[in-house]
Amino acid sequence: MALFQAEHIAVSYLRDGAQVPVLADEGFSLEAGHLYDLVGPSGAGKSTMLRACALMLERQAGELY
Repeated sequence: MALFQAEHIAVSYLRDGAQVPVLADEGFSLEAGHLYDLVGPSGAGKSTMLRACALMLERQAGELY
């Protein structure tokens, strides 16, 4: 059983009157007793995913468990 799980996360920003998707249908799960790294190139959405999971950024879709 997952300690934390994010499913189907979608985040977009409004730019010049249009929605620009940043994350679309992304997800992950964390198991108790494991150590995880969040890695990827600059601009890949790592900080955006963390802010969405911490409820610091509005999600257009997705569930947190």
